[in-house]
Amino acid sequence: MNKKKFLKKEQPITDPLKTDPASYFNQNHIDITKHILRDAGWAMLQEDDAEVWTSPDGSFTATWEGGTFHVGPSDAVPFHAELTYTPFQILVLLQFKGDYRGAFEWVLVQYFSEDIPYIRVGTDYFKVIHKTDRFGLQRTELKIWTLDTIKLDHGKSYPSKVPHFDDFAIRPDNFNYSPVVNNCYNLYREFPHRPVPGEWPWTEILIRHIFGEQYELGIRYLQILYLYPDHLLPILVLVSRERQTGKTTFINWLNMIFGDNMANVSPDDLISGFNAPYAASNLIAVEETMFEKKLTVEKLKALATSKFITVNKKYISQYNLPFFGKIILTSNNEDKFARIDQEEIRFFVRKLAIPSIENHNIEADLVHEIPALLHHLTTLPPVDFAHDRSGFLPSELENESLRLAKEESKSELCQELTMIFEDLFLNELKHLNEFEVDAKSIKEKYYQRNNNIGPYYIRRVLKEELKVQTINEPGYFIPFSTEQGKMGRIRFIIRRNNFTKMPAEVKEETPF
Repeated sequence: MNKKKFLKKEQPITDPLKTDPASYFNQNHIDITKHILRDAGWAMLQEDDAEVWTSPDGSFTATWEGGTFHVGPSDAVPFHAELTYTPFQILVLLQFKGDYRGAFEWVLVQYFSEDIPYIRVGTDYFKVIHKTDRFGLQRTELKIWTLDTIKLDHGKSYPSKVPHFDDFAIRPDNFNYSPVVNNCYNLYREFPHRPVPGEWPWTEILIRHIFGEQYELGIRYLQILYLYPDHLLPILVLVSRERQTGKTTFINWLNMIFGDNMANVSPDDLISGFNAPYAASNLIAVEETMFEKKLTVEKLKALATSKFITVNKKYISQYNLPFFGKIILTSNNEDKFARIDQEEIRFFVRKLAIPSIENHNIEADLVHEIPALLHHLTTLPPVDFAHDRSGFLPSELENESLRLAKEESKSELCQELTMIFEDLFLNELKHLNEFEVDAKSIKEKYYQRNNNIGPYYIRRVLKEELKVQTINEPGYFIPFSTEQGKMGRIRFIIRRNNFTKMPAEVKEETPF
């Protein structure tokens, strides 16, 4: 896959408060400017000591002399004939499409941020704090900071030097990262690794352990996470009753890869009114999950397909962001981690066993192999999103673990009625392929003394969970084909092949 190279972040200058960002860029980043020209389709030809550049269509030339770009006698959008452009002007025109302020703030954040560890977004001030996590990777955190504190620490004139932005934005890109998007502060963080060819044996062992017979789907899942971070993905669920099956190792490994763009939250965090801990994350891991309430599951599924999110953070006004979060759940409840409808297509469930190979130093080995895995992912054929926007067909995600989770998600009444109908076809009604019944007859026959189960509830389970054929018109029928006939408006056709594989017995004719 042909992806743009990363712009390398240089060491911050000694005293940014006394340096104009545009002048700094002109003096120090000619090489980056040439990289920007190449990305725009320009090509450089070397003629003695002067560099001659040709336009993307090959019909126009310009020269690079003395640190500036001299345009020839014809226009070549966005450049005008017979004009000279500095590196910063080229940055403005090609990288920021004419947005001077956006380019100015980008230089401040990209090269000066370690000397000015504050930003202002709208009217709110933040301090950009860098921390090192348990894996030795640097994490970035924004903390609300008061203007008075900044003045107290650095002087009254210091805040005028703080980069300021109109709003927050999020643009996920692991290859051509920009901290500023249309003068909005990009909450997506620069990807912490670079792809490098190499071997990744322990990584392959982990991926095969997690995804088993669906290994190729697992590779595709990782490929989309890395190469297509703006695409949605199904909810990945890792389940196992046993401990030490690799769920936590897999989550830790993804943290090593995606750094600040991944969040680990609790189930309570996911349904809390304050969603800032994960709202800007591209990957959201929820460990030890069991969602018992249907409303919670519906919110989870809605979140997995949302295109926007309203961010609620303490002490800050709400703001809207595009939402690109992909959700991973882990649970010790193999089939009851959440209620999943029979038609649900947003879950990718994997049941894990205890690993057959032990490696007590596996996290260190996995960190070492990250560049090689990333390189492998860039060599794969592009993912086909033509048939499904997630890159996965529902049929591909079907497996025994998902089937069991769906079965256990059925209500207790649904499971009881399934057993009742199966028993009827195997015994009392073994000669029939179908019979008619209404909810009131079921109530009177099986739940007469159960005040928690009424005809309306029975009718809803028959319609929504068992999906049996409904007749919604007045008519005469015989409940269970064995009782006294009656008139009814809403009744159901219960068919043998929906509840048992045993065929109906042939009823012997009585001779005269």
